[in-house]
Amino acid sequence: RQVHGGDCSKSSSSQRDALSMTLSPFEHSVGGSHDDERGILVNGNCILKPVQSGIRGEREINFYEKVWCNNTSELATIRQFVPRYHGCEEVHDEWGLTRYMKLENLVHDMKKPCVLDLKMGTITHEPDAPADKIERERTKFPFQKIVGFRVVGMRVFRPESDSFQRFDKHFGRSLTDTNFHLVFADFFKALRGNFRQQVLSQVLRQLRMIEEWFETQTVFRFIASSLLIYFDGQTHGHAVRCGVRMIDFAHVRDDVGGIDKGYMHGLQVLIKTIEN
Repeated sequence: RQVHGGDCSKSSSSQRDALSMTLSPFEHSVGGSHDDERGILVNGNCILKPVQSGIRGEREINFYEKVWCNNTSELATIRQFVPRYHGCEEVHDEWGLTRYMKLENLVHDMKKPCVLDLKMGTITHEPDAPADKIERERTKFPFQKIVGFRVVGMRVFRPESDSFQRFDKHFGRSLTDTNFHLVFADFFKALRGNFRQQVLSQVLRQLRMIEEWFETQTVFRFIASSLLIYFDGQTHGHAVRCGVRMIDFAHVRDDVGGIDKGYMHGLQVLIKTIEN
């Protein structure tokens, strides 16, 4: 059944043969990791994201179902900033039977999609993580504790060469609290004049709306969750197409409570950086 554009059926996943579907690797993905070689696939205006093993996969599915199948006012606001969820599908592929989440393809029909993946929050481990895990995360991402996010990946269109340039998580780890702002100047560099101002205005408006939601919501604690900023770098003869979406919910907790101050801090720094 369809509710708010998402498929909220909680019955067992439908099964399909990969040979009967038009599937291809999702070339615009810039971040994320999975248990094995299974990557994100694209099927028209949807993507198929592999369900992670164990509790992580179930948490992510449960979050999408709560957002798209729950009519509470608290979730209605954030729904517009979460990719539409169309249930799960089990696909017979080269690995056997693989379970995927079917999600909205945010850059469908974009000519030159530019994408920035930011892992949000000042805390990168779950509250019940073992001490050695907490220490590893602390030493691995000291910069994130300061600014409240880190760059996981970026795909930038270069008009001068009509090509894309990719930056991965290693680039993100090389940044410091004194030079991270240069990433945003580079990311929006392909845009010019009024088109640039329109994109920046829409991105900031959406970020402020997400910030406003975080100021009062106490249901979820977002750990290792991302914000995706995207726009179409093809500016000639095209309307402005851009957006901000929250993605990656395998570590979202609903048993912690309180304001998510770590995510809030990251949003505030992000908004101020783009404003500047």
